[in-house]
Amino acid sequence: LPSFSPFLLTLGVVFVVEVLSRRRHLIKIGEGSFGEVFRCPAHLSAAQDKQQSLATGEEELVAVKVVPVEGSVQFNGDSQKSYNEVLSEVIITKELTALGYGLQNQTEGFVQLKK
Repeated sequence: LPSFSPFLLTLGVVFVVEVLSRRRHLIKIGEGSFGEVFRCPAHLSAAQDKQQSLATGEEELVAVKVVPVEGSVQFNGDSQKSYNEVLSEVIITKELTALGYGLQNQTEGFVQLKK
């Protein structure tokens, strides 16, 4: 797993702590020009909850996209994106997620934005 520290400096402290607490559970599943995508459990639960999810075989997985923003370190051979460049992707993702909750024009196959 690559070192995240140069890229996480621009993220909120709460999100950084959350991602780093799941670091052992992250599996890289892709990358693009904006960032890298990892799969991990939705919640790192208490031991009892973990045993229950293992017994049922049901554990919710989420994709975590790590996007370096406005830093000086190059990412994938290019300068990091500005907040304005990333904002359009966030807005589109949020709007498509909202469609999934409606009674009409649902987008069931679209990955839902959790936070």
